[in-house]
Amino acid sequence: SSRCRFNCCLLLLVSHDLQGGLDLFLRLIRSSMDKSLHSPLLLPSLWGLRNLTHSNRVIMTKLGRRGGMELLLEVIRR
Repeated sequence: SSRCRFNCCLLLLVSHDLQGGLDLFLRLIRSSMDKSLHSPLLLPSLWGLRNLTHSNRVIMTKLGRRGGMELLLEVIRR
């Protein structure tokens, strides 16, 4: 699907810069939530964030420091 291709492309782009990838996914999620929870970028961005943080304690820690957990809770609440 196009969402899968989008997600795979983003992961390839951020695989060399995990820090930048984390910031990118957080910005995409925030901007998607500002517009609508039905934004076509929200779900692929959430999957990308999940894949980026999977088994990576350093990135998980940075996610917490950047308010990522609060952002994810806000997505769930909506």
